[in-house]
Amino acid sequence: MMHRRHAVLLRSLAVAVTYLAPLVVADATSPLHAANTNAPTILSREEVEARRKAEAAKKALEPAPPPSPPSAGEKPKATATGKDSTRMDDAASPMESMEDEPMSPSPRADRPSRPERPAGAERRPASGPRPTAATAEKVLTDQPYVEGGHERQKLDLYLPKASASEKGATAKAGPYPLVIWIHGGGWAQGSKDGCPAQRLTAQGFAVASINYRLSGHAVFPAQIEDCKAAIRWLRANAGKYKLDPTRFGVWGSSAGGHLVALVGTTGKATQYDVGANLNVSSQVQAVCDFYGPTDFLQMDAASPGGRGRHNMADSPESRLIGAPIQEAKEKTAKANPITYIQTAAAAKALPPFLIVHGSDDPAVPVGQSELLFKALTAAGSPVQFHVIQGAGHGRGFGGSEIEELVNTFFAATLKGDPKAQAVAVINPGGSKQSKSDAVEERRPSGVPGAPGRDRSAGGDRPATPGERSATGATAPGTTPAQPGEDGGRRRPTWEMISRREGVPVDGKVTREKWSGRPRLFERLDTNNDGVLSKADFAN
Repeated sequence: MMHRRHAVLLRSLAVAVTYLAPLVVADATSPLHAANTNAPTILSREEVEARRKAEAAKKALEPAPPPSPPSAGEKPKATATGKDSTRMDDAASPMESMEDEPMSPSPRADRPSRPERPAGAERRPASGPRPTAATAEKVLTDQPYVEGGHERQKLDLYLPKASASEKGATAKAGPYPLVIWIHGGGWAQGSKDGCPAQRLTAQGFAVASINYRLSGHAVFPAQIEDCKAAIRWLRANAGKYKLDPTRFGVWGSSAGGHLVALVGTTGKATQYDVGANLNVSSQVQAVCDFYGPTDFLQMDAASPGGRGRHNMADSPESRLIGAPIQEAKEKTAKANPITYIQTAAAAKALPPFLIVHGSDDPAVPVGQSELLFKALTAAGSPVQFHVIQGAGHGRGFGGSEIEELVNTFFAATLKGDPKAQAVAVINPGGSKQSKSDAVEERRPSGVPGAPGRDRSAGGDRPATPGERSATGATAPGTTPAQPGEDGGRRRPTWEMISRREGVPVDGKVTREKWSGRPRLFERLDTNNDGVLSKADFAN
């Protein structure tokens, strides 16, 4: 009974303490406090509230303490206004972050862009230094190589930066051997920007990257005429820009691979040399062809699954020729580099070739490069044919072995490097086949020079959202496709389309001016008015 009473008293005491605790305030200024620091002053609720308000008012009048400097590696913190004490441009805006987003339904490169590798891909060391501000100097931008010509008839030129020893009074920089990059993109899109060959400036090469008229602007042979016009312009101006006119090479991928092969086999032919600078040659001394098509008429027969897409009236090949290729066989044959090999061989005008192709290329069957290799071998032209096992259309070319293969080829053909010449196939009658395994590129975003991927805008089939690589992994840097979402691929935004087509955001793109595939235009033209505008992307 006594224990129960004690428990009741203890509970009552606890309630009383809880109620009175807010009213007990230590008054440090009272005389009683000076004598006994443990003695509290008991105030009423009104006095407690008044004292709290006075303290708040006093703090409001005090100046704010200066912010402490950030520690090493720490970014300044934002204030209440959303601005830090230094600058706000460290964080990218949504529009800035969109600049690196790839176009999904059609190729883009583009700039290049996100790390291109499947999860778990092996990392291989890159061979040789990368182009940086210390190794490359862009001396020409958007230089017209046809006076008063089309807006696409322009090029960029990069030179190696002179070393400290070359800057001396007696040292001379150049003349440099030149490698000319020709971009891909199905002859319908693409750009000289983001030139992968720029990395060769670190090896002592000058590098030019050219645009040419696309199939939407003019049909074949406009494209090869432009390539040859650019080569002649560069040779005519070689002295001005420290180029060696006797050491010109070309390198291209996909549609660019087709064009460089055509440049190589028509070196002394004159039918595609039109316009200015006809007093100099468009012949080159080396050709590096990455997975370029050759005989369009045989592409469907060798395509995986025999889907028949290359023979269609709106295929890239038919758009290039200006008619369904099977209905224009004579003109299609003129676009085939193999057509000119025997004539060039008789004139001793075939340069050494390096041909590289992926064994599992779904866009350009590897047999297209096999046809070119066999024809060059039969003609006695020096040629090496390298197959990357398991690689697709530019995917799987990221290993250092491929980069070194290209370096060695150009060093042997354009520099005369004895060590490189002992390895590369450059002598007449030389023929070699080689193989390697696919390795995905693991280069940080924004670094140019991926040897296997054309990172120019619209170039060479970068992986699109939802697309799976040759290894079966969804392309990194993309969003897996959602069922029913634009045919399994992410739909592009109007901002992406307007930027690629070069029109204002409030502008329009007509069907005639569209540089992409016709089927893509029809899919994006949601209101069926024959014009693409922001209204088509409202939903």
